[in-house]
Amino acid sequence: MRGFELNPPRSILLGVICFMLVLQLAGQPALELLRWQPELSTSQPWRIYTAHWLHVNVSHLAINLASLLAAFSLFPELIKLRYLLVCLLLPPLGVGLGLSLLDSDITWYVGYSGALYGLLTSGAIVLYKRNPFVLWVAGFVIIKIAWEQFLGPIESDVSLPVNQIATQSHLYGAISGVLLGTLLRLYEACESAKQLTN
Repeated sequence: MRGFELNPPRSILLGVICFMLVLQLAGQPALELLRWQPELSTSQPWRIYTAHWLHVNVSHLAINLASLLAAFSLFPELIKLRYLLVCLLLPPLGVGLGLSLLDSDITWYVGYSGALYGLLTSGAIVLYKRNPFVLWVAGFVIIKIAWEQFLGPIESDVSLPVNQIATQSHLYGAISGVLLGTLLRLYEACESAKQLTN
């Protein structure tokens, strides 16, 4: 039986988790410096990205870290360097841009949950032929986003008050994940075609 190997992709994942923990320990100063706020999007554009690595409180962080680890447990194929970097880094950008361009009524935002929806949807698109469980995950994501859009946040979600859950971030994350997953599938198809011609 093979033990746990700390290869480069797992090291990156571990680094991301440690980074989130350090930011949580930094407390309010980190929150003030890095959270997304619409009025600061132009003068401090890094906030579009950095807000996703911060969390309101420890339970908010714990839920997102547990979900992140669960996502990679469900889709272990994504723990490959080429997928991991893209799936960890691009969905937060999609969520940040969505909030900046379409939701100026949100006064501020932090949390990785929107990006997690991007990770799950991109994983579902990339792996649907290789991992049959993916269809269940995709169904859950679609139902949960539809519920949130029409009925509001689900009570069990609440590691912070219901009126503070930015459900739009989940929608923007899922949309960015669909786009990202489609691009990754096209990349795989091109790579396969190259191998067949060689």
